[in-house]
Amino acid sequence: MNATMNKAAEEALKAFQNGEATKFVKDAMLEGVSKSQEASTVWATFYKDMGKTYEGLFMKAAANARTINEKVLENATANAKSMFDHAAKSVEAGDMKAAATSQMEFVGAQTAVLNEQQVELFDLTNAIAKDMFEASSAAAQATAERVKASA
Repeated sequence: MNATMNKAAEEALKAFQNGEATKFVKDAMLEGVSKSQEASTVWATFYKDMGKTYEGLFMKAAANARTINEKVLENATANAKSMFDHAAKSVEAGDMKAAATSQMEFVGAQTAVLNEQQVELFDLTNAIAKDMFEASSAAAQATAERVKASA
């Protein structure tokens, strides 16, 4: 490093002594501009790639949110149907004892259904979180490799 700096300083001194300072400064400026343009191109490519990566991750996240919303809606619809079916059955009960028995059976059955739905939803969100983490990690690693390769 010192040898390179010493050589550059000697070249600069020689250029000034020989009256070539303007050429030396111009060449140094042109080299600086060229290197800056190269760096700018590398960074522009990096940010373009990052934009595509984020867009892909956001689209994946939106699709995953839609999947969760559909599952919640499916469960809510099934639960509402079950409740209305039970209400109709309760109306048809012959007496209060039959209605109370029907109510207890419904609550027990519906509690089991809600527990199953909770487990399904937990498993679904867990799988989605794992998928998003893996996709994000892969994207970060690919970006790091591209940056390292361009350096």
